Amino acid sequence: MKKPVLIHKICAVGILLLMLAGVVALSCSKNSSTPTPAQASPQASLTRVDGGEGSVTVQATWVNSAHLKDLPQDALKGYPQDQYVLIHVALDTHSVDLSKYDLSSLAYLSDGAASPVSAVGWVSLSDTGHHRSGVIAFSGMSNQDWASKYQAARLVVKGVAGVPERVFAWDF
Repeated sequence: MKKPVLIHKICAVGILLLMLAGVVALSCSKNSSTPTPAQASPQASLTRVDGGEGSVTVQATWVNSAHLKDLPQDALKGYPQDQYVLIHVALDTHSVDLSKYDLSSLAYLSDGAASPVSAVGWVSLSDTGHHRSGVIAFSGMSNQDWASKYQAARLVVKGVAGVPERVFAWDF
């Protein structure tokens, strides 16, 4: 008679352990730092990240009015949002000197069909040798006007860390 009781106790302990593991797993998943689509910031859907070729990761965000509020207004006053397409770009590496790249001369914007538009400026927001962030400006129209007129945008950044072209695409 003692064997069945022992087996029942072992089974009960096993079930309790499984239940406890399930509760822990459930509570961990609810406290995850990965946002759900509803929690994601408005600009998250406007951000593109490349694959880190050449040991450099490049992230590009199509600037909308919500994202513009997060950027330093004093630094951007030479490029009013109603007259320039603005794209926030961040470069990150641990092995390449990024300070040697003039991003305003390496970037162009197109709609995929028309002639590309060259960048007219780079506004540096942070600039170390391995981490750079700033805004590339293209003159002629605002981000909203570009999106309405062309329905798509393709930012091409040429020649960073030996990568011929990095392409970031948005469809509006």
